Amino acid sequence: MARLPVRLRHKLWLQDCFEFLSGLGHDTKLTLQCEEQHYRIEDLIEGLREHKDSVCYFDLTLDSLLTSVVLPPGDRPILMRAMQDRLGMKSRADRLADYL
Repeated sequence: MARLPVRLRHKLWLQDCFEFLSGLGHDTKLTLQCEEQHYRIEDLIEGLREHKDSVCYFDLTLDSLLTSVVLPPGDRPILMRAMQDRLGMKSRADRLADYL
């Protein structure tokens, strides 16, 4: 069986992590503006921790992470603020892997 190219493998692992945000914006209750949906942030962080090597491979920051994730405009600042707070990040431009 053929091995996946390294870049593709890392992209797929990150896509798997982003699945925790799937569905946001498709319904009025499916938004990070509802606190009951904040478990998605915790799950995303845990997934990124599990695939830290992929986060390192792409040298992700919170800002660059948003280039790969489509979110409703109101959810973007909530996600960024929550991740910064939960990970203790000083800046959205810091390397994400350093805080995982």
